[in-house]
Amino acid sequence: MKISCPFDDQILPDLYTKASDVKVAEKPVVSFPFIIEEAPENTKTFAWTFVDYDSIPVCGFTFIHWVVANVPASNALILEDFARVDENHVHGKNSLASPFFRGAYTSIDEGYTGPCPPDEDHLYTLTVYALDCELPVKDGFYLNDLRREMAGHILAKADIELVGRC
Repeated sequence: MKISCPFDDQILPDLYTKASDVKVAEKPVVSFPFIIEEAPENTKTFAWTFVDYDSIPVCGFTFIHWVVANVPASNALILEDFARVDENHVHGKNSLASPFFRGAYTSIDEGYTGPCPPDEDHLYTLTVYALDCELPVKDGFYLNDLRREMAGHILAKADIELVGRC
């Protein structure tokens, strides 16, 4: 399985990052497009995570920007703004749901929140999972829930690193 994005040098365009003009609570909310290719034939659904491991020295933890489950396998072309427009998937919690933010972002703590690196360019990892079933998760699930529910159901996994500019 492969993931591809239509960006030069894997650099996320401004629309999907802190330079975006489309924000909610001062955070970018337009999710980026990508294509899932060569998924196993018996794939029923896709799930994915979009995380920032470069955030660890900055905030002390891996920042979760996007968690998604139960995207039908027939939907391998993920369009721009999928997180807000597509209704045929389940939204997981991002790191804005953390008590560290004291509820300041409850309107956008599910779905996509774009990269906002404060110190330097960061690498963001998009990992897509091809699954043999629909997962028993509901809107507002957490990354740890996703990991547990996917156990034994992952047919393939692919990831790609994208650059979010400071």
